[in-house]
Amino acid sequence: MLNRQALSREATAAPAIRLHDKPMLGQMVGDNIWELSVSGDPAEGLAAHFDACELDFMVMHGLGGLASRRFVGDLAKGRGVALERLVIRREGAGTALASLCYADLRTSNGRYVRVYSTDVASEHGATKITIKSLLLSRARTAVALLGEMPAHQMEDALIAMGRTVSQGGHRHRTLVIQPAYDAVHTDASLIGMIQHSEVTVRRAVAVRQPADAWPFLSGTWLMDRAASESGGRSHASPYDEGIAYEPVHLSPPPVAREPVPEDFGQVQVPMPVQVSVPVQPDPASGQPLDALAQAVMRGRGQGVCCVFNVRSLAVQAQAGSSDMEMAQLARQGRLLLAAIQTGSQPLQVGKGVKEASIRFAGHVVLLRELTGQPELWVMAQLPATTDAEAAACAQALVAAVARHAPVR
Repeated sequence: MLNRQALSREATAAPAIRLHDKPMLGQMVGDNIWELSVSGDPAEGLAAHFDACELDFMVMHGLGGLASRRFVGDLAKGRGVALERLVIRREGAGTALASLCYADLRTSNGRYVRVYSTDVASEHGATKITIKSLLLSRARTAVALLGEMPAHQMEDALIAMGRTVSQGGHRHRTLVIQPAYDAVHTDASLIGMIQHSEVTVRRAVAVRQPADAWPFLSGTWLMDRAASESGGRSHASPYDEGIAYEPVHLSPPPVAREPVPEDFGQVQVPMPVQVSVPVQPDPASGQPLDALAQAVMRGRGQGVCCVFNVRSLAVQAQAGSSDMEMAQLARQGRLLLAAIQTGSQPLQVGKGVKEASIRFAGHVVLLRELTGQPELWVMAQLPATTDAEAAACAQALVAAVARHAPVR
């Protein structure tokens, strides 16, 4: 159990030293080294000091082999400030329990923001996890630094991170997705995270150097602070402040991989598999999935329709023909859903996209969720040169999905 009285004594034992108008936790014991003494659990002791100092901060978390400590260190070096190290020790015994790094970085309006790294050093794995979770849940702005990793692992890791960030008490919390290089599946991997977390998600462009990322990150921080201080909510983009830069395409660096997803112990999602499924009748519905796809295509000489799992991308049924492989069609469907999901966030219309219709000069692309089966979606690419033809295609898909709906 948390000893509130003991933690209160720890948090108020000595007045906080301030640097750049930010409280410095603990006592200075060397150049850019601070020590914090705790009597109980190190994460609980650190949380008590955060509460006592009312510290507001940003946190960097690396995924796919990227080290957030190096990223923060490069940011600090580029802005001419020191990388600070906080060592948490057992009170009286002097035993080092954990250490973490941070830097106080200046924003465009002259204010400073403290930026922590989740690369916690400790001999105890449980201590690393609890302090990491504390930093993510307490941060006003959390940044996911994305390295190279398979799509399914990226989605799982982002879901876990999003849920941890959502546990925090800030009303205005933002999770920034900062790719180290452009990855095709990044946007698609955001679907699960957005659906499973309660934070605003912003995707930054890929950058060549950490310094190139700071304008966007600091702009996001300033907007979150402004929204909190005004009591409202800002959905403006950091680019509105005149910050603009083009995405830089990089090849993935040959770095050592860390195990992913992160071990927060919150999400266990099945690994995707490449499936060639013989279509079987769905027991929850009055007709098999292949009949649904065929119903959409009935009477149409061209076009294609498939039913796919939005998580694993397994194609469950198909009808029609296309130059594109069905697996690729499913991937494109998920990319479209991700773009709609992320692009509609500022509209505050909710997170549950149910259907979409996109009209082109000679075709219409339709996406619709199966009733009662949110992991399964129907995607159809059909020829349509007039409004009436496009409407007829949409009606055929709606009718097919309705016939497939589970019997109540």
